[in-house]
Amino acid sequence: VSLAKTTGAQTVFERVADGEFDEIFRNRALAAKQYGKPVMLRVFHEMMGGWYPWSIWNEKDIEDFIKAWKHIVKIYKDNGAANVAFGLSPHTYEPDYLPQTRKFQVLDRILWSLLNDEEGPMVDFVGIDAYSYPPQGGYFNELVTECLETVGKYGIPVIMGETSSAMDENDKRNFWGYKGSDLHN
Repeated sequence: VSLAKTTGAQTVFERVADGEFDEIFRNRALAAKQYGKPVMLRVFHEMMGGWYPWSIWNEKDIEDFIKAWKHIVKIYKDNGAANVAFGLSPHTYEPDYLPQTRKFQVLDRILWSLLNDEEGPMVDFVGIDAYSYPPQGGYFNELVTECLETVGKYGIPVIMGETSSAMDENDKRNFWGYKGSDLHN
C-alpha cells in the first residue's frame, strides 16, 4: 500500500483511521490469511525519521499514528489473518530531526499504547532500523542501545529491520565494532 501521496489537509494517519484504504488492507489481510504461513509486516516504518508522509512531527501525530495502526491491525484480525505479526520499525538515529531523548519517549508512548490496548496487544515485535551517517557516524551499539533499553522493558521480540553505514570505508569497517560499552543483554 503506497501511502506516500497525500491530498487535502488530512494526514496519512487520519486517512487510514477514517477508512480510506480499508479495501486494500482487507484484500491484503485475506491474501495473507490464504498464504497461511507466518508473515512479518512493518507498517509506517521509520515513523520518527522525518522523511515520510507518515512521520511523527507533533503530539497530534502520535495519537493519530496509534489510531491508524490499531485500525490496520483490527482489519487483519477481523479478516482472520492470525498468521500476520505486526512490527513497529523505528529509525534509531537522526541528529538533525528529533532529539534522541524525545524520540525514545515517543517510542515508549507508542509501545505502551499498542501493547495495552483493550482488545489485546497490537504489536508483536520491534524491527530496529539503524544507519550510521557522516559526519556523526556512530558504532552499531551507539545506534541501537537506547532503542533496546526502551523496548526491553516490554519484553517483546526485537529484530534488525534495516542497517547500514554511510561512513567512509575506513570508518565503515569499524561500524560493527563497539565503542565504549558492549550492547546490553
